[in-house]
Order: sequence, then structure tokens, then C-alpha cells
Amino acid sequence: MLAYAAFAQPLARIEAALAQLGVTDDSDPILFECANTVPGLLTLLALLTLERSFVLVPPPRPGLDLPAPAFCRWRLRTNEDADTRPDAPASFLRAEPIADHQPLPADSKLRSSRLLLRTSGSLGSPKLVVHTHDGALANACNTIERLGLRADDRVFIPVPVAHMFGLGAALLPALVVGASVEVLANANLLRYLERERSFAPTVAYSTPNLCATLVRPRAAPAHYRHVVVAGDKLSPELFAKLETIYTRVVSLYGSTELGVICAADPREAEGPRAATVGHPLPGVELELELELGTNPSAEGELVCRHPFPFESYVDASGALIQSPSGSSFATRDLARIHEGGLVELLGRCDHAVKRDGRLVALAQVERALERLPMVARAAVVVAAEQTPRGRAIAAFCVAVPGSSIDAAQVRDACRDSLPAYAIPDRVVELEALPLLASGKLDRHTLAQQLTPTPGE
Repeated sequence: MLAYAAFAQPLARIEAALAQLGVTDDSDPILFECANTVPGLLTLLALLTLERSFVLVPPPRPGLDLPAPAFCRWRLRTNEDADTRPDAPASFLRAEPIADHQPLPADSKLRSSRLLLRTSGSLGSPKLVVHTHDGALANACNTIERLGLRADDRVFIPVPVAHMFGLGAALLPALVVGASVEVLANANLLRYLERERSFAPTVAYSTPNLCATLVRPRAAPAHYRHVVVAGDKLSPELFAKLETIYTRVVSLYGSTELGVICAADPREAEGPRAATVGHPLPGVELELELELGTNPSAEGELVCRHPFPFESYVDASGALIQSPSGSSFATRDLARIHEGGLVELLGRCDHAVKRDGRLVALAQVERALERLPMVARAAVVVAAEQTPRGRAIAAFCVAVPGSSIDAAQVRDACRDSLPAYAIPDRVVELEALPLLASGKLDRHTLAQQLTPTPGE
């Protein structure tokens, strides 16, 4: 454990170690592979304190290692082994020059206190999102009051701090209030429970996929005040199970570009908390982009004005791709805004399809599938082939332990909860759903697995 009062010395030693490695303050941005470890967090804090520009990514995983941006001069990582000492950066810091490095122009904004994050890429190729250091910190501070974080909290972060959820909603707010922080890399059920017993967290952060592994029958720990969940929508059944363990579930909605946009209030126990992501954060304004003549209570694309937005998108060479258009940002998320301002997410605009002339939000099909007794987890994607109703829908399902997935049975069971045009045309059983490093479903990989059925 490292006390806040002891931070200054390790951070100064990291600065000296970076200089010894040749990673000087006049170099181009760094690619930092940040692990959920104490050395990883210390190095992250050092880069922020030194006002260095860097691209923050999680450590590479097989099949998920993306090429380094050409404008990055160094690849920085932390080594974690028996000889690692948090107070001795030489024992854990590793730096290597990046091949084919292309220096940025001297006047490039990317050379000055910029934090770059990759979008999840759950439905396609990820982008590089540029934040200023000050903007990212202000964004994180804007979440503290809503999430009810306190100095006496013990905050458990088993989600990657190299993504906006783990960084801007969890780590930075917890550090700002002076809470105790515990991180966990490569979270699974056994590792989570072991760390939970030793740390006794009051607040935890999670994703729906991690939550689904944590609701096995067990005694509810008395130390939790709430769990903050983001990434995908929770089913009402999973939401109810989680509340028996964590006391309160706080659904959060945000993006890599805007940080936290909405969050439920952990002090509120009433209302449609299982179906909504709460109210917008202070200073955040939301509206729906509706088709002309549409009922104002209908769903539409969520448009956001945020007080602490991102600066731009850039490509791998550092060239500007796109800056926010004016003060509004089209989130590409389908939503419904209820009376009183509560926001209900329905899915991604690009995770929807028109069938029989009606819009089908595939997230709603997934929730219907997960309510079936034989289905533990489900992911739905649009297939390439056409049907009389429009583009085909394919469902990938993980069976409940002791059960199996019968495609005809699943499709028939869907008729009780879905209109005919929303019933999946194909049902595929998988042992597990593929995930991105952020913990989100990798729908792009699922779509690539589809092959035409015989006769198509």
C-alpha cells in the first residue's frame, strides 16, 4: 500500500528514470501500455504530473494488439514480477523506440499536455480521441458528487484504467477525493473474490460482462455501498441480483469523447433505476434528434453538449480527422428521455436495423434473449444476407450451465416478448462471447464469424 503523502518521491524517481531511458520532455508523444498495477498507476500519474502527451492503451492481448501510432516516439510499459519495487522505477519501467516513427511538426498541439485514448471499436475500427490534461481532470471531477465518492471510501477498480470508464469515472475521481484505491488486472471470479476479501471495498466499478460472473450464489458483503456499472445495458434480472450483493447499482453512461454523461444517484432508491442511466451530470445538456413529425416521447439519437468535451480525433500520423462540430456532439446512441429528465438507453444507432419498415434496436433483442431460462448471455448482430423482412438478424447465445441452445426453441420462445420482425433469423451457440480489452462485447468479431447458411 502506498499513502498519498508518499507519492512525491516515487513520481520524482519515475521522472529521473524516464530521462535515463531517453524519454525526455522534448520528445513526441509516448505510447503508454498501462496495466492495472501499482507501477502502472504511478507511471500514469507521473506522465500527467509532468504534463507529457501520451496515448493511453491497455497492455496488448493476443489478437488485440493494434499498431503504434506513427507520431509516438517511445513505447513505454511497466514490468510486473517478483523483483518489482514501486519505489524503484528502474525495476519496472521499460521503454523501446517505435519503428517508423514520424516526428510531429514543432507546433503540433499533440506535443503539449494531451491525453489520447482509443475508442472501444466494438462495432468497427477504433479512433484516437484527444483530450487536454486539464479537460480530462475537470471531466473526472464533475462525476464526484453524483457518484457519492468520499475520502473514507475504498474504491475497487477491476476495469482497465487505460479506458475512459476506468480512468475518468473511477481512478481520477477516487484520487481527487483521497479515497483508498485498489486495482485488479485480468479480473475473473476467483481473483475478484480474493481481492474483495482482502480490500473490503465500499465502491466497485464493473461492466455487465464482469457482473454476470459475480452473481453466483454467495453471501452479500456488508462493506459495499454501491457498484458503478457501464459499458452495456444491464438486464432487469441481473440488476436485481447485483443489488442483493452491492446494496445499490449505479448505472453510468459515457463515452471516450465526453467522459461521463449521465449517472444514477446512489442515494436514490426509488424510480426506474434498472431501466435508466439517471440524469445528466452538472453542465451536461441532452436532446434527441427526432425525425420530422415524430412524437417527442419517442426514441431518437442522443445529442450532447458537455462542459468538458474532447478536442478532436486524429489518425495514426497525428493528422486531424475531425473536431467537434460546434458545441453539440451526436453520440450515435438511441435513447428516450423520460419526464423529469431520466435517460433510457436503447442501443447504438449503428446497432439497429430496419425490418418491415420498423427500427429494431438490437440491444432490446439481446435483453429479451437473456430473459429466456436457457440463455445466460446474448449478443445480436446484423448479418449480410437479406430476408423478406430486410437484413437478417443473428443471435449469439451462451447457455446457462447445464443447458444447451436449441435454435428453433429459442426463436419460438422469443415470440412471447418480441414482435415477429424482431425475432432473430439465426441463433448460434457459443461457449463465451468475445470481449474487447475494455470489457465490452466485440460485436465486430461476431459479425465476421457469420457465414451464409446453405442455399443463401
